[in-house]
Amino acid sequence: MSALPIVVVTSAAGRTNKELKRTALGLVQSAIRPLHWIVTQSTLEHERVTRMRPVRTSGMHIASSSINLDPQSVVVFLRAGDTLAPHALTVILEHLRTNPLAQMLYADSSHGRSGRFEEVSEVRRPGWSPERLRSQCYVGDTIIATAQTVEAAGGISLLADLHEHDRALRLSEHAQNISRVAELLTLSSQDRMLPSASLSAVQEHCTRVGINAICTTPYTVPVVRVARKCVTTP
Repeated sequence: MSALPIVVVTSAAGRTNKELKRTALGLVQSAIRPLHWIVTQSTLEHERVTRMRPVRTSGMHIASSSINLDPQSVVVFLRAGDTLAPHALTVILEHLRTNPLAQMLYADSSHGRSGRFEEVSEVRRPGWSPERLRSQCYVGDTIIATAQTVEAAGGISLLADLHEHDRALRLSEHAQNISRVAELLTLSSQDRMLPSASLSAVQEHCTRVGINAICTTPYTVPVVRVARKCVTTP
């Protein structure tokens, strides 16, 4: 399998060193490591994590802002505090090898920490649906996209610090081939099991793609209702 350059992008905005460290150690323990780990919005305190010896000696190139992406790169947006499964990057590369037209991927996730009195919960996600994505970010926090798709959607500098729903919508607008990887690739916290939703992200998305609709959040759960306006000719 030809190894494509992997770039992992994590926003440190509002995140603790403990969360960032968990993500860092997960990357270090990965079966194959990313070529670059971009940590945006990092403070001097956050940089204590990126200067840890296991990270410094991992072979990963650490950056605090966007880089010039190799056109063949695969970009993984990973939330601070989440960890990739040790085999995750291998699975992603294999999926792209067998699905060379894929431009955006999402995957299943597990939540919680296994312990004596607690089982890890699994979230198995549905297949790709643009309508479902408009209602909520059912694809989860971890999104994988080709370098061309990332650049077309605004680049790492724009996408890294967006709400996950906003980021997924923007990437989907420029990806013609989107698919689910039916494996547990990310370990996250229990409070990230339910999909999030951003009303403003959906409203802006509808404007960009030319959907004439009224977007509201009428429910107690995070879901955006997109009511398309019917235009009739008398």
